[in-house]
Amino acid sequence: MEFKIYFKSYYHRLPRLLLFSFITLIFLGSSCKDKAAHAPTENIETNKKPISFYENGKPKGYNLFQNIEGKEALVGYKEVHENGTVKIKGAFSSEGRRNGLWESFYVDGKPWSTGEYINGVETGENKTWYPNGKLRYQGMMKDGKPIGEWFFWDENGIKSKKTY
Repeated sequence: MEFKIYFKSYYHRLPRLLLFSFITLIFLGSSCKDKAAHAPTENIETNKKPISFYENGKPKGYNLFQNIEGKEALVGYKEVHENGTVKIKGAFSSEGRRNGLWESFYVDGKPWSTGEYINGVETGENKTWYPNGKLRYQGMMKDGKPIGEWFFWDENGIKSKKTY
């Protein structure tokens, strides 16, 4: 009897498990195409060069470089708030375009927005949060345009939907 219940439960979860595995494999396969765009953060941080500064002289924005095949390659960008917390971060493709996940944060470190890029074009999931941490909107992008169902929440948590 217990075996039947476990098997039935597993059988119902199998399609989701297979879909998740398939999506993971596609993501991992595509992420290996461009070494510069997905360089490990530990290596990126050791080669940061400030490109903008606050009025007090503190660095504001950094280009992130990594030694790839004997050449210094631009692989990412990081911007910080005046208090030192991360404001924006993300990777670049070998052509110098946004690539992969780009994230931005409020001064207190809470997430403000996330967006996925492929060679400079926003493609993938997009999310934005209110300063209190509640979701503001969420949807998918393709070729720089919103697609499918997008969900929006007002500051009171009331949800609405728009289809593109």
